[in-house]
Amino acid sequence: MLEAAADRPFTGLPNGTTMGHVHFKVRSLEAAKLFYQNRLGFTVTTDSYPGALFLAADGYHHHIGTNVWARPSQPMGQEAGLEAWTLVVDAATNRALGGTTSEWSLTDEDGITVNIKSVD
Repeated sequence: MLEAAADRPFTGLPNGTTMGHVHFKVRSLEAAKLFYQNRLGFTVTTDSYPGALFLAADGYHHHIGTNVWARPSQPMGQEAGLEAWTLVVDAATNRALGGTTSEWSLTDEDGITVNIKSVD
């Protein structure tokens, strides 16, 4: 796929693309747990796999995977990778997370931005 797209600039995924789950390189599993579990409310589903932490909503096996296997020393910055993602929530969850508008953002310690969007 990379070879086929080598002569075209990447301009992003099409609007409306839905991801089933994402994986992040992080510097600290503890910091990732504080952010994704304590701040965003995801449930830890697996924390016994060496160097990884998996979290989900609604009993799924995981929506978010984090690992320190290629632990960066600094936030990702301009490296290739996910720059931001959108978490779609209902109005009650938005308020519970601290949202005062229907669209707002948080950024984790590794520089990954979560755009929070209330759909109702």
